[in-house]
Amino acid sequence: MASYNSVNNTTTVLIVDDDPFILEMVKEQLFHLGHEVLTACCGQDAIQKAKEFTGIDILLTDIMMPSMNGIELAKELVKLLPKVKIVFMSGFLDSSVTDHELPQEKYPILEKPFSLDRLKSEFTRVLTN
Repeated sequence: MASYNSVNNTTTVLIVDDDPFILEMVKEQLFHLGHEVLTACCGQDAIQKAKEFTGIDILLTDIMMPSMNGIELAKELVKLLPKVKIVFMSGFLDSSVTDHELPQEKYPILEKPFSLDRLKSEFTRVLTN
């Protein structure tokens, strides 16, 4: 069953990426798919948004970011929002980060660049599991 924000009956997504171009591009794709979208440029910004907007259904985060990587962010965000779904994205994967910390069967990874269809497919899968 899909997770929806009960206030407006839509899925709210928090996108986190340190690249402003990617952040804006993914924001537009998700808006086109009908999602409510929040953006953050880093882990600390994302945590602050999660404290302000507790109705976040999905965290879509880049894995490789300075200061706090996406895996560290996901672990912190789940403490604030235990029901949040996690989807990772990355232009390149560092196996030293992902091998032991990221069970791909539980947390999907979108490899950048990804299509709108791939994004939609992953979100549908995450929301229905």
